[in-house]
Amino acid sequence: MPRSESELSKSVAQILAAPRPATPWRDGDKIPWNDPHLSQRLLEVHLDPATPLASRPPEIITEHVTWLRTLVSGHFPEEQAPRLLDLGCGPGLYCHQLALHGWHTVGVDFGPASIEHARRQAAREGLDQCLYLERDLKALRQEELADHAPFELVTFWFGELNAFEPGQAQKILALAAALLCPGGLLVLEPQPWDSFQQESWTEWQACQRSLWSDAPHLWLQEHLWDDQARAEIIVHWVVDSQSGQIQRYAQCHQAYQRQELDSMLAAAGLEVYREFPPISGKVEEAEFPLLVARKP
Repeated sequence: MPRSESELSKSVAQILAAPRPATPWRDGDKIPWNDPHLSQRLLEVHLDPATPLASRPPEIITEHVTWLRTLVSGHFPEEQAPRLLDLGCGPGLYCHQLALHGWHTVGVDFGPASIEHARRQAAREGLDQCLYLERDLKALRQEELADHAPFELVTFWFGELNAFEPGQAQKILALAAALLCPGGLLVLEPQPWDSFQQESWTEWQACQRSLWSDAPHLWLQEHLWDDQARAEIIVHWVVDSQSGQIQRYAQCHQAYQRQELDSMLAAAGLEVYREFPPISGKVEEAEFPLLVARKP
């Protein structure tokens, strides 16, 4: 039997033997975006203005930046250069624009390609007030940011909070609160409850290249919704067409009702200040409503 057929048989057997239904947070939780190859391909998606799946189109980011500047100017003296912490900053698209307006910005992300891109951009334009840290938010410590805190603003965009299991999400909110100055604001963009697909489905694609691989492959997805956990798990099976070898990735997202988010913010020492609709409203899948919380 050719090696590829043997490997393909093993791959099919592995898929068939996988526990079903998969359980959120137990059978995988987050794609390892710190893998150099995955990170590089994700960076390409971030920088593609036609693909609002990782970062938003540039014109929407510009509208968000204008909105942030207006929000902060209403709370802090205009002569003070605001300090921003962007959690899950990707390639630093927000930090970069705000640094051009004189802000001091710190971006944190665990994708090495995105962080390297952000650092190169900052160096190219002489933005010394723009710092990037390659860190997993689950392991980020307050003392690592002590030289840059407190911040007037912390941002947590595009449903990233939902990508952490509830206990860890609560710790991240508490860290954000600890790093804010009195009166400082947290801009939180959780994925809305009603945007979750509360059903299970499977699909597959034949790909010449995708986020998962540079070589031709089959990409199988299993989406499962768990009513008890109120969370989804998406399992990705990637089968290489040449070798027949398989890679398995899984990611989870936790759904929250509004009152749960209010309780989590209160537990972190923050009070809900205002709720805003999507800022531009131009691309439905590229924006969610925003919660702005304030540190007393």
